[in-house]
Amino acid sequence: MEIVYNKDPRFKSLWETFLHRNIDVSPFYSLAWMEYQIAYSEERYKDDFSFVAIDASGSVAAICPLYLEQYGDKKRLSYRGEYLESLRAPIVANDVSAKSRDKIRQALFDEIDQIARRTGAVKCNLIIDPLCGDSQRERYNYLTRYDYLDASLTTVLIDLHKSTSELWKELRSSYKALINKSERIYKIFVMDADSITLPQFDAQPLFFSNKAEK
Repeated sequence: MEIVYNKDPRFKSLWETFLHRNIDVSPFYSLAWMEYQIAYSEERYKDDFSFVAIDASGSVAAICPLYLEQYGDKKRLSYRGEYLESLRAPIVANDVSAKSRDKIRQALFDEIDQIARRTGAVKCNLIIDPLCGDSQRERYNYLTRYDYLDASLTTVLIDLHKSTSELWKELRSSYKALINKSERIYKIFVMDADSITLPQFDAQPLFFSNKAEK
């Protein structure tokens, strides 16, 4: 797969080709919006590493907006104007098969990791655009598969006076499938006053500091 960066004269036409072929892509991936983002970043903006991924057939398989910003003495792949200074996650073309989609997406995140190492960026903040959720064929935060920490925006209030069976009955069937899948993939540990010790609590800042370097 060929990676074409924004400094390449082909970049803009390839990016526009992707947008025209995938008309359901959020307007926040437009080149005009990206120019606004760079201007809004002001003194924090350092460089633009946005890129296009081209597959073996010569088609644009994916796009990835990516800016390097400076926060104090730390460099980050981020955008100051979004929630938690997050960039929109890379997106894959709609007509890419499921098998190829996973392979391409892995290559995209590998490229982001390489850019972070080259630039000395200590953190990468990404957000999944809700307008692209269906076209990306994902029903949950797939960024966690690439070692990103989950910081979902959705807050849910649950009546804990109800039994587990009562709460389960009130869920949509699609949510039940997601929960069952998550239980198979992840280890779930509830941290509260009864389950966490003082040494474990004190160790949290170090844990998240190490994860933030991803």
